[in-house]
Amino acid sequence: MSTRIPAYDDAVGRVYDPHQLGRMETVVRDVLPVAIAESVINDEAWTHVAGRLAAHEANGVDVRAALADVVGPGDVVAESTIDSCAQVYHYRLGVPARPDVESLILAWIAPVPTDIRRDGDEVRGWLHTQARLIQERADTLIGDARSRPELWLMNLRSCPADPVQQRLWQRNVGNIVAYRDLHQIRDPESPLGYARTESDS
Repeated sequence: MSTRIPAYDDAVGRVYDPHQLGRMETVVRDVLPVAIAESVINDEAWTHVAGRLAAHEANGVDVRAALADVVGPGDVVAESTIDSCAQVYHYRLGVPARPDVESLILAWIAPVPTDIRRDGDEVRGWLHTQARLIQERADTLIGDARSRPELWLMNLRSCPADPVQQRLWQRNVGNIVAYRDLHQIRDPESPLGYARTESDS
């Protein structure tokens, strides 16, 4: 996961959809007040916000409406205590809802492109291959977690018997174990490890 997911996300946003960043910047400038739009676009977390907006867009969401919905009335006042609107909006936007429980298990990475473009077929094929490998790695991690459960997993709801609910449970656990694998988290008690003040992960 440590190199595959960053490479996959980079290829989705920079290679397959090279206009993504500019398109999302237009959305931000159209929706947010000028001062906040500038602070978001110039924030270190900007590419993460743009990627999250693009992920919502890929799932059929009206991203202008979605962004407008997460702006609070206190965000624009002079006495606002928000240090980084970009990080706040990234959090408030959340991961896009994917109605198909059979889709890629990691909700926090960009969805696999489904459109067909002659000039993007090679990259799209590579992305589909990487997505499959990411999925296979997540499946392996889920199997390992279930066969040798640590305290963090035992504190969560157990795997349900209903097949649909079981797939949702596997997706949720898959998101956690993949995140732990990506960031090399070894804490047996806390799913996301200790709080790290030196990074935004």
